[in-house]
Amino acid sequence: MLFKKKRYRVHNNYISGGPGLLASTIRPQTLNMIGLDFQFHIRWQHFQVGGYNSGVTSNRTSHLQGHLCYGYRYENTKYNFAVFGGPAYATGAAPVTFQKNNGVDTVVGVQYFDWGFYVNCQAVKKITFDIGLGAEVFAEVSRRQTIFGIKVIAFFSGSYRGPKQATNPNVRTYHSK
Repeated sequence: MLFKKKRYRVHNNYISGGPGLLASTIRPQTLNMIGLDFQFHIRWQHFQVGGYNSGVTSNRTSHLQGHLCYGYRYENTKYNFAVFGGPAYATGAAPVTFQKNNGVDTVVGVQYFDWGFYVNCQAVKKITFDIGLGAEVFAEVSRRQTIFGIKVIAFFSGSYRGPKQATNPNVRTYHSK
């Protein structure tokens, strides 16, 4: 594809990632998180592999998750929209409160390992054809907890193929105004 006298590949692979906030059904406070995803395609089928790390602060991990998803993607010269869903595996420490005989509550972290389902929706405004900024809304449901959140993402693709070369009538062109 030609755009602004440069060549780009359509339906390319890309990386997205960034910080965000999430809420969990087993934790009373909002958690900070950082996530990274790699979106790739096999023919016309789109996939996502990635994960995120969350905790009360950025250096305290209370939930670590990885996922492999199948999805739908729509891309044009200014925007990239995608929806993915699939299985997820998570590990972390769930807070459990014990009450001692003297009436003092003690909170202890209990380690868990869970399979669940992960879904996310991405919307990216492109700065150039292959770099952009956007937002992602996500949710994870497992036997132990439900998590939902939002993160700000940076979008980096490998679609740039160099300056315009000789004109080929079989290449689709997007004219810029």
